[in-house]
Amino acid sequence: MDTWNYFSRYTFDAHSCVEQGKASSVMCAYNLVNGIPNCANFDLLTTTAPRKWGPLHAHDLVYSVLKLDGLCIIATSMLSGLFYKCYVIFSKRGRLPVTWYPKEFNKIPMNDMRMRPVSTNGYPGRTYRFYNGPKVFEFGYGLSYTNYSYSFASVSQNQLHFKNLKVNKVTEKGSVLNIVVSDVGLEVCNNMMITVKVGVKNGGEMAGKHPVLLFLRHSNTVDEVPRKTLIGFKSVNLEAGANTHVTFDVKPCEHFTRANRNGTLVIDEGKYFLLVGDEEYPVTVFV
Repeated sequence: MDTWNYFSRYTFDAHSCVEQGKASSVMCAYNLVNGIPNCANFDLLTTTAPRKWGPLHAHDLVYSVLKLDGLCIIATSMLSGLFYKCYVIFSKRGRLPVTWYPKEFNKIPMNDMRMRPVSTNGYPGRTYRFYNGPKVFEFGYGLSYTNYSYSFASVSQNQLHFKNLKVNKVTEKGSVLNIVVSDVGLEVCNNMMITVKVGVKNGGEMAGKHPVLLFLRHSNTVDEVPRKTLIGFKSVNLEAGANTHVTFDVKPCEHFTRANRNGTLVIDEGKYFLLVGDEEYPVTVFV
């Protein structure tokens, strides 16, 4: 194919899309032109696309980033290793909504949908709440172009007392003393609500939008008890070096509960931990 046909016929439409549509990024096709794969075409990737197609010049790249709220603009080739430019001026962090299991997890039959692990036969359980095996990526994992740190600024109470309630208290096999949630009563549940204020700081050099996840875990790690439970999440927008606070309402009769073997919601006695990032805060339940 001669140069005239290449530029006038085959790259004309692509040029129009980039220029008139103000495209934020380009991706090479997998076919060959004159025996050279597009993804390994040095001229196409380093000259034609980023320099001859106006909107991929530096000032237009930044303009596109602003429009798309922080997406990275790249002209690159995975095959040839060529790299042009990448402009990132605002960082958005996503979170993984599932647990990414290792390939060995495929050995578990698909029709075995038990959530809780079974320590006697090595069954690891399912979902982030119960799975106790190795993970490729955890539920809630995410990457960012900046760094965030957390702290527990305040917690309204760190002890929950159910001892004086005239309700049935049961000790299950392999578990701890607990009470049935339906016996507690709505008024008692509302009075025991915990207000948690979490401090969040953007310690990097870039502004960003960041989701803050608050979890709860029980110190008792028997099969029936969840490894951890998501209480809630909130997003914050922070400039580089800035900090803020987010508030969560933790409801013991909702967030501290688990279903026993009969399907009844119960609250176990013992020590729990509020988790945000690598920070923990203990809360003790007395039954």
